[in-house]
Amino acid sequence: MKTFEEGILKLLYMTAGVDGTFHPHELDSIKLKIVTYPWLRTVTGNRANEIKQELMENIHNKKPQLEILAEIDNIIPDELKVTAYALALEICAKDDVMHKNEIVFMKKVAKLFNIDNETQDALKKSVDVRYFASPLKD
Repeated sequence: MKTFEEGILKLLYMTAGVDGTFHPHELDSIKLKIVTYPWLRTVTGNRANEIKQELMENIHNKKPQLEILAEIDNIIPDELKVTAYALALEICAKDDVMHKNEIVFMKKVAKLFNIDNETQDALKKSVDVRYFASPLKD
């Protein structure tokens, strides 16, 4: 992991896998982010696959989650940490469920990235409105 773009992408893959599986909707969302966000476009499809594979090897080799997160924290600039957190939070919602493991993981990320409670609440509300709101009844 050499660039902040790769750090953000690693965070997104880590988020997608924290519930024990890579849901197709989560992976599709990551692919879409790579082509949508200008600063993620610098990561090629091959490099994205390498980042995901490196993460899976780290997990297989039992590299501690907090150690991987610390590496990510060190490479993402402070001014992009809220953005990275918001993108990761959205990945959690892509399979239509906020799993307990995802909630715990996102709390770790928020603490590590020094994201204040007000910002966390606003981002969570945004995800809730977009993914979990009930349709209006007539």
